[in-house]
Amino acid sequence: MTVRGGEPLRVMLVCSGLGHVVRGFETFARDAARALGRVRELDVTLVNAHGPTGPGERRAPALRRDGSAGRALARIAHREPYWVEQATYALSLVPVLIRERPHVVYFSDWMLGRALGRWRSASRQRFGLLLSNGGAGWPPFDPSVDHVQQPTPTLLEVALRGGEPPHRHSMVPLGLTIDPEPHFPSDDERTALRERLGLPPRRRIVLSVAALNNWSKRIDYLIREVAALPAPRPYLALLGQFEGEAPSILGLAGELLGVEGFTARTVDPEAVADYYRAADALALTATTEGFGRVLVEAMAQGLPTLAHDNPVTHFVTGGHGVVADIRNPGALTALLARLGDHELDVESRARRHAFAYEHFAWETLTPPYVDMLWRCSAAATGRRA
Repeated sequence: MTVRGGEPLRVMLVCSGLGHVVRGFETFARDAARALGRVRELDVTLVNAHGPTGPGERRAPALRRDGSAGRALARIAHREPYWVEQATYALSLVPVLIRERPHVVYFSDWMLGRALGRWRSASRQRFGLLLSNGGAGWPPFDPSVDHVQQPTPTLLEVALRGGEPPHRHSMVPLGLTIDPEPHFPSDDERTALRERLGLPPRRRIVLSVAALNNWSKRIDYLIREVAALPAPRPYLALLGQFEGEAPSILGLAGELLGVEGFTARTVDPEAVADYYRAADALALTATTEGFGRVLVEAMAQGLPTLAHDNPVTHFVTGGHGVVADIRNPGALTALLARLGDHELDVESRARRHAFAYEHFAWETLTPPYVDMLWRCSAAATGRRA
């Protein structure tokens, strides 16, 4: 691919949770930095807030949303701790931006984008602001944002219906690192993997990869739906960031499932693939998702997915998912009861993997990402797209 304009496009991926939070935003930022960093016409820098930095990475320290200093400052400022984390990260980014002089700053947190837009205006720096709308934000979008990545046709349609100009938006799905060829574990390998992960070797395992909250991920609904199944019911494995509702969620799971009926853990993103390989199904009980990255991750490992019946889920699973209107009590219980062994045969697994790879692997999506980045730069700086 030819380098446009004679020099690589300098792209800075920024996310305040890098190094201490496990969300889709952080996982996507790291994955995108690795994949786009291999493109000759891009010069990619990832800026974390905590933890070690590797090649192509920089540091912009921030007060953590779950730290004592961040919470104390939030109380003084009458703000949420998340606001404090975003504000202190934005301030730390200023010297990095001055030193690195990016052409495009690529981010997912709306609050961070607003702060960077205000500083850009005051400092008269020239870089494009590209919002990845994986959090399913609705119009109007902040005027300082030069370009918006809409990861599904549904979100693009919502933006255009809301009066957004079409040239400001690109429909580009979230990219994932997916092996071209599937590698499904044998029965013996899966048993050994479960033992290593501390999961029951012979029970059916339903996996949830989502923040432990009720307000968006509806983990309380998931627990109740699994508990409504007759014994021997599936074992529930909850993987995700522990949020404020986590204690009540763990209490509910202990009451309805028993301590031998579930686990709740936060693990590194690199370790999640082992849980997909060990499980029998993934359940996503959020009714609104910007993309639903975990559905693709599960399908890439051949897992059946159970989720809410909506246009985003249909786009992401391509008809390979099991869906119902899970706003209703009993709906997910019925899906789980019908889940049969045929859903885990090699042919079914291979079809899910093939769809995920063909539609969402970086090998497929890198060209539209490069075009989107150049369009953002052109909108902000007048560089040739």
